[in-house]
Amino acid sequence: PTGAASTSGSDGGGAATVTFEDAIRADYAGLALRSKIAECALALDDLASDLDFTAAVAERIGNPNGGPANAAVLKIQHEAVRRLRALMDCTHHVQVGRDLSRLCVPDCGRLAWYGQWHCHGMASVFASLLLPFALSFGWQVKYRDGFFYKPGSRDGGQGWDGRPRAIADHTWLEVTFFPSGETFVVDPSFTDDGEPIVLPID
Repeated sequence: PTGAASTSGSDGGGAATVTFEDAIRADYAGLALRSKIAECALALDDLASDLDFTAAVAERIGNPNGGPANAAVLKIQHEAVRRLRALMDCTHHVQVGRDLSRLCVPDCGRLAWYGQWHCHGMASVFASLLLPFALSFGWQVKYRDGFFYKPGSRDGGQGWDGRPRAIADHTWLEVTFFPSGETFVVDPSFTDDGEPIVLPID
């Protein structure tokens, strides 16, 4: 994610280790993350073959607002994000409660297979799955943190006045899809009736 990670080392084949801003590491040379990325690649194979960036780019040159070709690419990109989230077996310890059988280590590969962490860590794990497919599927990943309304708990049904709090209380991702240039909130910590949250930024 932009401005939120550093890379180091290589296995000689270009597989680097990415350390995210919360110190969770994505070791792309390690067996755990490599095998998870392989699983993800197999799940995305049919979608990749249906992508037509040539038509979508040509369409935007003639029409800045896009058209059916851009809409088709964006639909495939959204489905790819949803499939990747479905393959990330990491739960939020506050949302679902602590599960002592799950791993809680600063390693994206192990967390993606059977882990548990808070929102910041879940954003890092999901980013580690999105980044290898950024060029193939045409997206850019960014960290975001801030505040949101929590009915029935901290905000107690009184609403939130919109003023920033002293400390950000949530972390999520923003994904910009190309060639449409549209940006969506992608929040791996929550689901909408079981579906991953992919919401447009108005």
